[in-house]
Amino acid sequence: MPTNKWMCTHCGRRTSRSVSSGRPLPGKCSRKEGNRPHSWVKNN
Repeated sequence: MPTNKWMCTHCGRRTSRSVSSGRPLPGKCSRKEGNRPHSWVKNN
């Protein structure tokens, strides 16, 4: 099963998910103020 690798542009957190799953859930980014969500971009 093919996977996509995702990375948060602010904190650098990386995750991989299957292509059919789409983007990861936003969650909370540790480097943004006020418990703001991660900003995911593909990192293939």
